[in-house]
Amino acid sequence: MSSDPLIASLSAALDARPDDLPLRLHLAALLLDAGRAGEAIAQIGQALARDPGNGEAQALMQRALGGPV
Repeated sequence: MSSDPLIASLSAALDARPDDLPLRLHLAALLLDAGRAGEAIAQIGQALARDPGNGEAQALMQRALGGPV
């Protein structure tokens, strides 16, 4: 696991604000870009549990699972 300071900072912010979906999705996108798909999928799954119709979360999940974007 890489120690990307931005990912670490966003993770800490999300610990303080777990209901912040835009923050969660931003973190998920960064995790995907860093090659950390498993962690990204967990974050996206939490976002979709709170807002199943969220188009950004759905697109990120497709990307994470290797589907068409």
